[in-house]
Amino acid sequence: MISFVSVSGGLGFAGCPGSRCRVVCKASGPEVVAVKLIAYGDAEEWPRAEGLALLGRAKEKDAYNSEVVPIPLASKFEVALVKSCFGSGSKLSMIDVVRILHEIGDIVSGLPWKEQGKQEAIQSMYDGRANGSIQREASMLEQMVSASPSEIVRLSLVEKETLTVDPLITGQLTVRREVVSLFGKTYYSQEPEKIECRPGEVISLSQELDIPISMDSWAWTLYSTRLARDRDSNSIGFSEDIEFVERSKEDSVTVKPVELLTKDEILRMSIPQLRTALRSAGIPSKTRTTRGELLMRLIPMIDETVRRAMLVDEAVRREDYGRASELQAERSERSRVKQQLEEAVAEERYLDAQKLQERFDRLTEIRADPTQDEGSYDRYLDQDEWYKPIR
Repeated sequence: MISFVSVSGGLGFAGCPGSRCRVVCKASGPEVVAVKLIAYGDAEEWPRAEGLALLGRAKEKDAYNSEVVPIPLASKFEVALVKSCFGSGSKLSMIDVVRILHEIGDIVSGLPWKEQGKQEAIQSMYDGRANGSIQREASMLEQMVSASPSEIVRLSLVEKETLTVDPLITGQLTVRREVVSLFGKTYYSQEPEKIECRPGEVISLSQELDIPISMDSWAWTLYSTRLARDRDSNSIGFSEDIEFVERSKEDSVTVKPVELLTKDEILRMSIPQLRTALRSAGIPSKTRTTRGELLMRLIPMIDETVRRAMLVDEAVRREDYGRASELQAERSERSRVKQQLEEAVAEERYLDAQKLQERFDRLTEIRADPTQDEGSYDRYLDQDEWYKPIR
């Protein structure tokens, strides 16, 4: 069992005293789940995580007997930030203020500011440290965000594109900047601005401002698990093993290099297999990315003969025969030889197939990059056909 500190008394509250921040966050609708922090604790069994936050549905009365989403806190600062929401704090040193401002620097830089507004807000943090009005990491983050001339539209946890098979959850702060104030009323831009931040920062702002966090309903379904309370101790644990992405043994098998994939192999690949293939080529993707989007990212990485065949098939499927004819006419010699080779094998002309295979291998050998279309790069990068390296 993993020990957690329960969050009693609901959400913490600090408000926005004397600030220009306005909260209009609404987490509702069939596609969005409103969540809040219900407990936090250690992450001994979680690699690359310093702590773990448990988020439950905001409107459920007995969150401990329902489903929760565990959110790893990757840094010690995030853990300290979340914990500071529930403590009275202590007098901060000048070094503490510098360190905290550095840690929240990305979110502060992403906020809209007027002339000298950011510098004035930073100075107020040092003044608050001196007079004792600021004693917690969470309070500093909330007051810096509140000092920005903007309104908070939404606090969200979203999936970030990643090169790993498992998804990466990150935070997102959505704001609308102040445009003008007239007759005591402030008007804001109709175009929201999204600021990427860490999950711990979103959770901290949620606690301080007493607003829920938005998650897509599909993400809640994918990542949620159930808790089990240990009656013999005051600890909470997971009633089942947690794995962010459930995938079959077949899907987890490493695929061969993308430049060696055939058209049939690509068309048969599952979504997890496509993500694995992209990851091996250094291309990030999301769990929610559609099959079509994954294929569009993979196509530029595959062999030019395979790519052209797939593009021709797609043009024919759309009944765009002009485009299909154009693609056929633009084939390289290597692509034409590949088609002749496939036809020879299909017709069981194996002697011809052997000669065509040797020709295809030679054309592949002299190409600097067989995945790129002929003419898309300087031809002098290819070997001259007369050149035969000494083995």
